[in-house]
Amino acid sequence: SLPMGAAASLFASAALVGAGLPDAGALPAAAFHFAGLLLGLSFAGVGPGAGRRRGAAVVALGAAAVNLAIFPGIVAALLCMGVAIATLAYGFLTGQRALLAAGVGAAGFAVLQHMRVALDFYALAHWGSLAGIGVAVIVCASLLERHHEALRQHLAAARARLEE
Repeated sequence: SLPMGAAASLFASAALVGAGLPDAGALPAAAFHFAGLLLGLSFAGVGPGAGRRRGAAVVALGAAAVNLAIFPGIVAALLCMGVAIATLAYGFLTGQRALLAAGVGAAGFAVLQHMRVALDFYALAHWGSLAGIGVAVIVCASLLERHHEALRQHLAAARARLEE
């Protein structure tokens, strides 16, 4: 049952913390374990499993975002980004707009946190880093200008799939 699965997830997380897992890993460990249990139950349980898979995605995404808010850093940002991309892909493939929006929001949150850490790491007062940012902007703009029609067609096709 779900309460027993949640208790097992908390017990496993406590055991991992006792074995030396840092505090920043306790929440993702418990939540990902519980999300894995929900995911397994969605395939082995009785009835349609879409709700349980949606719940597993929400639990994993919520834990990764809360972990990033509590313990900001590069590892937490990459973990949140990975879970957000997986949730975004699942939401897109199944046509669930709420999960798609949640994945986009969490990916944006992870990028903003990563940019905050990156700005603290790099010294923008130096000419070298400013020149590097300028070159990156020019390259991105030229790629967008060169491939804008293909990007527009892909976005239109994706929008049409979501509206179906």
